[in-house]
Amino acid sequence: MDVAAEGPRGRKEYAITQEGLAELRRWITQVEPTRPARSDMLLRVFFLAQVSPEQAREYLRHQADLAGKHAEHLEAVRELVGRGQDTLSVYGGIALEYGLRLTRLQQEWAEWAEGQIR
Repeated sequence: MDVAAEGPRGRKEYAITQEGLAELRRWITQVEPTRPARSDMLLRVFFLAQVSPEQAREYLRHQADLAGKHAEHLEAVRELVGRGQDTLSVYGGIALEYGLRLTRLQQEWAEWAEGQIR
C-alpha cells in the first residue's frame, strides 16, 4: 500500500500497489477459503440432554433471538448501503445477502429445534 493522499489531522488515504493487487487477485482466485469446522454452539446442542428440557428450550430460544437481532442489524445495514450499481455496492450487497440468509436460516433452525424438545 502507498499513501495516496493526506488530509486534515494526519488522515491518510492509501492506494493498493500493483504487487498488492496481484496478491489480492491470487488470494481471491487461488486460495481456498477456510470453513469453520467446529461450532461450540452446536456442541452445546449435542449435550443439551444434560440440562432440563426447559433449559434446553431456553438455550435454543436464546440462539433464535440472537440470530433474529443479528438479522435485524444486517437489514439496517442493507438500508444504509442501498442498491447502488458501483462494484462496492454490487459485491458488498452479495456478501451482505449471504449473511442475511445464513442468519435467517440459523434463526429458523433454532426455532425448529426448540419445538423438537418435549
